[in-house]
Amino acid sequence: MDEPRKDPAPLVRLILAHLALLILLLLAGFLYARTGFGGGLWEETAIRVVFSAAMIFCLYTISGTEHLKWKKGAVKTALKMCAALLIFAGAVTCLSLTAPDRGKPASVTDGLLPGTLFCLTVGIFEETAYRAVIYDGIGGFLNHGRKTYTVSAIVTFFVFGVSHVLNELTDPAMYADPALLLQMALKIVQTGIIGLIMMLIYARTGTVWAPAAAHALYDLLLSLPQLLTEAGVSMEYVSTENAAEGINSYILMSLIELWVYLALRRKYLPEIRTRLLTGEK
Repeated sequence: MDEPRKDPAPLVRLILAHLALLILLLLAGFLYARTGFGGGLWEETAIRVVFSAAMIFCLYTISGTEHLKWKKGAVKTALKMCAALLIFAGAVTCLSLTAPDRGKPASVTDGLLPGTLFCLTVGIFEETAYRAVIYDGIGGFLNHGRKTYTVSAIVTFFVFGVSHVLNELTDPAMYADPALLLQMALKIVQTGIIGLIMMLIYARTGTVWAPAAAHALYDLLLSLPQLLTEAGVSMEYVSTENAAEGINSYILMSLIELWVYLALRRKYLPEIRTRLLTGEK
């Protein structure tokens, strides 16, 4: 039996979607440099709303409304799948909140409210761009065959990981200090593993809202210590002040996240591959 002919259209749309995303990122950087718009939680949330709308449109052009539908029980499934990850984030937050030098409390309108909306929009934007668009684009090209998950996982690991250190990659100072370079590499790995976990959730639930909710809650839990004080949420992932602490943190997070991913992969990947082979949605 001849192998089904590959359809290049979804892959082309995937590439165009990420080119559009790159243009949006460059425009946002230009806007910030020229006008100072950006940096605050409300402003960053507004930017992510635009990004999310653009990526949802791109997903629609690739696979229609199938994975944009709200599926009953999908969010609950996602939260159960990454329960260990959320417990870890909650424990880290509790330890941070009990620290004696955690800073002056922030008002709800300056911290928790915009921070919650920011995490929600980040979850929607990143899960649409780095999971749904990639999975559906590659899946469409491969006729949703057995290799769909594997290829998509490899792509999302590197693309999602690198996207979090784009500013650092263009900074010559990062390459002059081995500690900063190691910290940057570990951040790519740590973020990439989170991407793998969310890809599993997306592939199993079949809706972008499931990993978006899990992603948003995970980010919110880790950000709470900053949101509840006047420190604000930092957009920098490589610390120049305490590189050793950053390295240790990323190693610990990577190990815990890898354990969660391998456990989920062992449990759910056979089911995902069976669904791909049978064409089940």
